[in-house]
Amino acid sequence: MRNTLILSVLAAMVFSSCGLNKDVDIDLPEFNPGLIVESYLVPGEPYRLLLTQSKSYFDPLPVNDPLAFYQSILVNDAEVMILHGADTIHLRQQLDIDIPNRKLYNYFSDSIVPQDFQSEFRLLIKSPGGGQITATTYIPIRIPIDSILVQFSKEHPDKARTLVFTTDNPDTKDYYRRIIHHLSLDSIPMQDYVTDDALFSTPKQLYGTGYDFEIGDTVYNTQFHLTKEHFLFINSFKNSGSNPFTQPGIIQSNVIGTVPAMGIFTGLTYFRDTTVISK
Repeated sequence: MRNTLILSVLAAMVFSSCGLNKDVDIDLPEFNPGLIVESYLVPGEPYRLLLTQSKSYFDPLPVNDPLAFYQSILVNDAEVMILHGADTIHLRQQLDIDIPNRKLYNYFSDSIVPQDFQSEFRLLIKSPGGGQITATTYIPIRIPIDSILVQFSKEHPDKARTLVFTTDNPDTKDYYRRIIHHLSLDSIPMQDYVTDDALFSTPKQLYGTGYDFEIGDTVYNTQFHLTKEHFLFINSFKNSGSNPFTQPGIIQSNVIGTVPAMGIFTGLTYFRDTTVISK
């Protein structure tokens, strides 16, 4: 083992001293820009949608100027409609910021998403260039958090964790996103992940944290109920760019168009519970 290590070090020294540098020309495929859609139908909240255009990796972006950056990717003058039953909701071009969820939208309606967990919602976008984008979805029912237990560490009595109990419907396949914020909803989440009910063998589910909290801390536990398409979109989005040295993954989208388009149009419900750590 010692001899092998010595030979490896010597080989590295030899090759590094030879100046073995070579320029390689790589023919990249021609970039085909497309439209990106992001819209979440949350009961009790306004209809919102973000419509942007994709950029090439080598396109200059004014990242030091937030206003110029957004202006370079936002798509203006599109006609955006959401159809629900006999209603057609027209979304006007208007910037809207969803602070708790860190989302920016550029199409908005004063109409409120209804608590309809059975009917279909359809999206129709007419792009400025004349193409169309469509998608369909539904709103999954709201699944509450049953209870939250605060448990203090035996080794470190001043440190506590939260244990979250919830009940899954055994007759349906369900998908979840769990987010935990510490002290403020504006903070970067301590946990943010998606899962499905295959993680548990019984309807009773338990999610925990580390012993990260102290007396007086505020902990926000948020449980989102996702559609399958939303679950796949988040998973594929997180996996698509995790390693810059591998082939980019394919983002699983549920929007289709007569022009290149991708993204997510989905219903979304969530349950949020706030816990103040105390003994």
